[in-house]
Amino acid sequence: MLVKWTQNTELDLGGYDIGFGIVNDGNADDPAHFVYTRTMGPKEIVTGTSNLVDGKLWGLDDNVEMYYSIRAHDNNNNYSEWAAMQTGKPWPLAPKTWTPTPNSDSNTLGTTVDIAFGVPLVATSVQSGITVLDANGQPVAGTISLLTNLDGDKVIGASFKPTSALAALSSFSAKLKGGANGVTAEDGRQMPADYAWTFKTGKQEGKVVFLPLIRK
Repeated sequence: MLVKWTQNTELDLGGYDIGFGIVNDGNADDPAHFVYTRTMGPKEIVTGTSNLVDGKLWGLDDNVEMYYSIRAHDNNNNYSEWAAMQTGKPWPLAPKTWTPTPNSDSNTLGTTVDIAFGVPLVATSVQSGITVLDANGQPVAGTISLLTNLDGDKVIGASFKPTSALAALSSFSAKLKGGANGVTAEDGRQMPADYAWTFKTGKQEGKVVFLPLIRK
């Protein structure tokens, strides 16, 4: 889940905390019952917005209503109150794992791009569902194979293998098709929209070459 808020304007802003809990779990909807919290830096302004920043919540269960909030802290670890609780419900069907992970640096330039779910999928709904684009928005050539569970009898995701090694120190985006013709679980649930994330490549791997020292 992507959460957006207005950037704190204090000069000594140290960062933010974000967290979430589960609605109707028998506890009050407050920070004392969060099941997950994370400390973030001061955050960069979202491009093309008026002083907005954002953060993501991971590990949410499909279709389970949750509550969430943020708070700010300064460089001396003085914390604000948590913002008023907001509630939301994740997609009925959403990915559970990705590689390369979002916004990460991938050191293996020939890496595969994998995405997997926690439930069995209809194979035909993911067989051609992954596309990878370079920094210019151009498709990367590659082949798609299916990921299966440990028993090998259920499809749980897909893997995209680039035809050629990805360019070093470059940005890429990966997208898995959602919507009516997108990823569908065997129980009928669908991912309602395309799921996309970005990653970067690291340096070209290979042998280290030492040049001789030349003296004049």
